[in-house]
Amino acid sequence: MSHSPLTPEMERGRECIPSEKQLLLSLWYMATPECIRSIGDRFDVTKSRVRVLENTEKFKRMAGFPGVIGAIDGTHINIPKPVEHSAAYLNRKKAYSLILQAVCDPTLAFVDIYIGWPGSVHDARVFSNSPLKDKLTQILSDEFHLLGDGAYPLSRALLTPFRDFGTLTISEKSYNIKHAKTRNAIERAFGILKGIQT
Repeated sequence: MSHSPLTPEMERGRECIPSEKQLLLSLWYMATPECIRSIGDRFDVTKSRVRVLENTEKFKRMAGFPGVIGAIDGTHINIPKPVEHSAAYLNRKKAYSLILQAVCDPTLAFVDIYIGWPGSVHDARVFSNSPLKDKLTQILSDEFHLLGDGAYPLSRALLTPFRDFGTLTISEKSYNIKHAKTRNAIERAFGILKGIQT
């Protein structure tokens, strides 16, 4: 089962807003109490595009990571032992579960969900079979991306941390710290979903 409230404008792949206009729009958003609709009218962009820029700005305030429109991860939803194929649903913690893959925005609201894979399946496999994987490259321009943990495949649209084998440069370590602080939004969203104080 999948749900994604992507707007028709996003799915058609609208033309990119020039960076100067994005900067002006972002500064205007931060400096005035003007509503999204008015800002969109003022800068001649759609409301959904202003919302994307608003979300990237909120994510950037978390740790300085630019262009983030969402954080992605998977979590296990415990279920009773299935009658058929029960071994497939047994996760690494020896509990029966389904995997919920989700993307959240900076307010911790889920903006994309995909559920149904057995608990023994790796996050990367769930992602590679999800409708979101193919949509990402179609709907995201080069300046926007999701953040995922090291379980996910690195791509232009999905950024993951550098693997640390003890040889990371200072800038790679800085990237990983900013990435982790920003991506933590999805962990907090799952905590709220499961009723856990994080």
